[in-house]
Amino acid sequence: MANCLSASFNYSNCQSASFNYSDCQSANFKNADCLGANFNSAKCLSTDFTNANLKNADFRISYITNGHFKGANLTGAILPDWLNTKAKFIAEVGAGNVDANTIWIDGTSILS
Repeated sequence: MANCLSASFNYSNCQSASFNYSDCQSANFKNADCLGANFNSAKCLSTDFTNANLKNADFRISYITNGHFKGANLTGAILPDWLNTKAKFIAEVGAGNVDANTIWIDGTSILS
């Protein structure tokens, strides 16, 4: 288990990276390319994924409370069962942490 607490991955290439069981609380993944990254069972509380490419990322059993997802692309991402709808996801991260540019797992805007 890695400790990525408050680490910065801003603009990083994290494609297929494994953050499995990591503590990524308050980490910065702004504008990072996390295509296919594994966040399974990771602690991502208040983590910043603004404008990140999260296509096909695995967030199964991850905790993303208060995560920042404005402009993030979640197309094809795997989410925990308790976050499997747009409404549940928005309630978990906070309405102010998504916007019309946040792309939901089905490729549509999270606000549509």
